[in-house]
Amino acid sequence: TDAENQQKLDAAKEAAKDIISKLPNLSDDEKKDLKGKVDKAADINSVNSVVDEAKKLSELNGVKKEIEEAHLYFLDHGKGGDADSSDPNHTEDAALNKLLHGTPTEDQTFATLAEKLKANPASASDIRDALEAAKQQNNKNEAQAKDNAKSELDDMKRNLDAAYSALTDEQKKTATEKYTAATTAIETAKTKVDSATKPSEITGALNTVNTALTEANTAVENAKGKRDTSDNTNDQDSALAEEKRAAHDRVNKTNLSPEEKKQYNDAIDASTKLGDPTGIANRAEKHQKIEDAKKQIAALEHLNKAQKQYYKDLLDSTDASDHADGKDDIDDALEQALNLNGVMKRLADLATSADALKKDDKDKKYSSADKDKKDAFDAALNAANTQLDKVEGADSDNINADGANALYNDLLKAMQGLDNTVKGVGLYTDDLQKEYDADVALKEKPVYKNATKNVKEAFNKAFEAAKSVLDSATKNPTQLGATAADQQNAIGAALANLVNTRKALDGIDTTALQAEVDKDKPLEDKPVYKNASKDKKNAFDKALAAAEDAIADAEGNKKLAAGEDPKTQEQKQKAVNDALTALQNAAKALDGKEQKPTPAPSVDKSGLKALVDAAGQVKDSDAYKYADANKQGAYDKAISDGQSVLAKTDATADEVANAVHAINTAKTALDGKKPTPN
Repeated sequence: TDAENQQKLDAAKEAAKDIISKLPNLSDDEKKDLKGKVDKAADINSVNSVVDEAKKLSELNGVKKEIEEAHLYFLDHGKGGDADSSDPNHTEDAALNKLLHGTPTEDQTFATLAEKLKANPASASDIRDALEAAKQQNNKNEAQAKDNAKSELDDMKRNLDAAYSALTDEQKKTATEKYTAATTAIETAKTKVDSATKPSEITGALNTVNTALTEANTAVENAKGKRDTSDNTNDQDSALAEEKRAAHDRVNKTNLSPEEKKQYNDAIDASTKLGDPTGIANRAEKHQKIEDAKKQIAALEHLNKAQKQYYKDLLDSTDASDHADGKDDIDDALEQALNLNGVMKRLADLATSADALKKDDKDKKYSSADKDKKDAFDAALNAANTQLDKVEGADSDNINADGANALYNDLLKAMQGLDNTVKGVGLYTDDLQKEYDADVALKEKPVYKNATKNVKEAFNKAFEAAKSVLDSATKNPTQLGATAADQQNAIGAALANLVNTRKALDGIDTTALQAEVDKDKPLEDKPVYKNASKDKKNAFDKALAAAEDAIADAEGNKKLAAGEDPKTQEQKQKAVNDALTALQNAAKALDGKEQKPTPAPSVDKSGLKALVDAAGQVKDSDAYKYADANKQGAYDKAISDGQSVLAKTDATADEVANAVHAINTAKTALDGKKPTPN
């Protein structure tokens, strides 16, 4: 009956109002408004609709409340520039940009979150997904910002330690107090960095070190003492000339064009202040590094034309400033491009699978899907293929890895909307594996073996990190979850770091000099050295010793003498080059000749030979046959000795004469007579 229906409706309204009253995230005004809608509902279905509306609004408000409580201070709002100094987000954004070495750019996850909040109707689940992505990025940025800050503090400590350690014990006495205060300030700052909850708190911790560090460095410099050069007007000119020479060497070692080298060398020649030639050489090497990065990016297989142009323009416009972590803007651009290359490869592989899903359609997954799902799939696939177009692809929104990852995720979601068994594609590790394999062999070469300690350690760290990334990277799509993008980013970062640290290896190649030493050292036992003039031998000895010293120094095996300063890699390389030239020249200049013995004068042996040749006739004579045995023996011995003298190539005239005399004497003594028959 109508009365019963009304009773049920009234009961449903009361129950609905009770539910609305208990919903946690509704304001009093919202509850009042919703209850008013319940009162106006004409049937139970309408009442239930209001309840559903209330629950969605409560959930939506709850997500918004989560956003407020999340405190995403480490997401860039894009307000860190000077023009936005009055914006409430400026302070944190500016600090974040400084710590991450970036420029004011709204974070993609933050932009997505804002977009989902503005959607009409807004979806609580979509907002929550966007919030989780934003939280992950916020946490990632926070960790990176803190790592960068602590790396900067470590650099401060390392440089201060090096300067302080160079002091004598007596000098340290005047600098110890300030040194200790600075190291304490650095450790305190690290603690503050770890506990910081905002970027500005991290930069604030860094700033607290400045005063103590400046005072410590000043104390160290003062402790060194300075040489009085007031009477030596040539000191600065000599130092400038040496700095110019070193700067020219650095410029000429680059692969810049002859015209570009000339510009830098002309600027070096025109410089008048200490420090300027070094600065010019630094710019030349940065120029070379930019050109190398541009070539490497241009060769990346999976980037489209617009993406390559973006990074080319970025590199052309950078001042290549150094960061506290030892990297610079060039390293950052290369890392981003290498990362994007891997993401684009994964997007291309997924698009290939999507094309097959649509074209094969064996299970009617595409053709039987409802229009909304097909439209979503077609839109996502079209967006991916547009981005993958090598000539026309990439708009400004999708130029980087975040944009490409978003396209990947949209396409994967659309594919799964047609077929929930679809999995993503594996991580792209080919480029990293290729670099890693090449660097395994590099460890056996002088460029690595003879590298300076900190450079070698940086390479070793990057090498091990690359191995760890490769070992943990999975190519099985079924094992890849929401962290796939982060995993691919880690692969790109590991590749860029390994490439950069490999390029930074500064080991000196001593192969040619060692080969020259091995070739020339045996000369010391040969006449060319033994019989050389004294000055040529001294020059060779000096060059050989200098070569062995340069090799030992380059390979880190030289024991420095008291008070001897260690050489820079540039100085070691120059010493190796100079030693090679000096040793080659000294070896060529050795003028010792082999001294052959003067041959003995020719001796006439003909008389002796005639006597020896006649021995047979003598022995057939009665005088020999019937002579006493002792006389026969004396003759035989004289003949034998004569034969020995004839065989002797260096027999003297006296030896020949004595042999002739002995034979004649023995022959004369032969007095045998044939007995007369009775």
